[in-house]
Amino acid sequence: MQKPTWRRIVIRLCIVTWCSFVLLSAAAVDAQPMNIRVSPPVNGDFYLPEEVSVAINPVNPLNIAASANVRYAYVSADGGMTWKERLLPLGTWGDPSLTFDGLGNLYYCHLSNYPMIGVPGARFIDRLGVHRSSDGGFTWRDSVIV
Repeated sequence: MQKPTWRRIVIRLCIVTWCSFVLLSAAAVDAQPMNIRVSPPVNGDFYLPEEVSVAINPVNPLNIAASANVRYAYVSADGGMTWKERLLPLGTWGDPSLTFDGLGNLYYCHLSNYPMIGVPGARFIDRLGVHRSSDGGFTWRDSVIV
C-alpha cells in the first residue's frame, strides 16, 4: 500500500470539506420554514385581523387553527402550507382564544357584541361566547354564552 503524501491528504481534506459544505448548505435551506400569508393585506371587513391565537390539533398535528380580531377563524389541514379563512357570525366580537380538546374538537372563545344581534339584556362585551367546531375549524356551531 502506498503511503499518502501531503498532497493527497490536502486533496482529500478539500474534497471532504467541499462535500460537507454542500450537504450542510442543503440542510440549512430546508431548516428555514417558508412564510405563508394567511389573510390578504386588505379585506372587506372593517377590522383587519390582529390579536392572533393559534392552536394545533393533538389528534391530527397537520390540523392548525388560528383566530384573530374581531371574528376571523383560519384553518389549515396540511400543517400550515395552505389556509382557509372563515368569518364567525355577528355577535362574535374580539379577543379570540383557541384551544383543542383531547378529541380534536376546537373551541373559539371571544368577547361578545350580542346587542348587535338582539340578545335581550345584553350589553357590549358584557359576556363571553364560545363556538365549537367538530371538524378542526372548517365549520362552526353557533356561540354559547358563558
